[in-house]
Amino acid sequence: MKIGARTSVSLLFLVNGFLIGSWAAKIPLFADRLQLSESIVGIMIVIFGFGSLVTMPATGVVIARFGTAFVNKALSLLAATTLLWVTLSPNLWTAGLAMFFFGGMIGSMDLAMNALAVEIERKRPSPIMSSCHGFWSLGGLIGAILGGYLLEFSSLNIHAFVVT
Repeated sequence: MKIGARTSVSLLFLVNGFLIGSWAAKIPLFADRLQLSESIVGIMIVIFGFGSLVTMPATGVVIARFGTAFVNKALSLLAATTLLWVTLSPNLWTAGLAMFFFGGMIGSMDLAMNALAVEIERKRPSPIMSSCHGFWSLGGLIGAILGGYLLEFSSLNIHAFVVT
């Protein structure tokens, strides 16, 4: 089944928001598991942002060379895997590295999906950017609710999967 460009870009925004919402729900567990102070959690969030800032310029170059469709496909897969890296990081240093890459992939995906939305919007008679960002917010809401629910009520103990 082939889905249209409008639906595809909306799903990219939804997934990106979902990843951020899922991460937000994990912050207390992340901090507890690695025994991070509040200030170190803050530094981890800064590292996330720094990852975005560092990778975004390169993403623009890659988009110019390979096009938005290819770059969005690659980044959506990479972004999803980097959240797993953050979840399973066994210590402070690997967590910092994972946060850098997670921020880089989320920021790069953000740039690429916005570029794709602009391309699609130019071909349509009506604007779509506001609804795309609405899908991002919806994804964040779903990610936070589902992530929080699973963390609270799941019998899965993530500590069993982490190598220390």
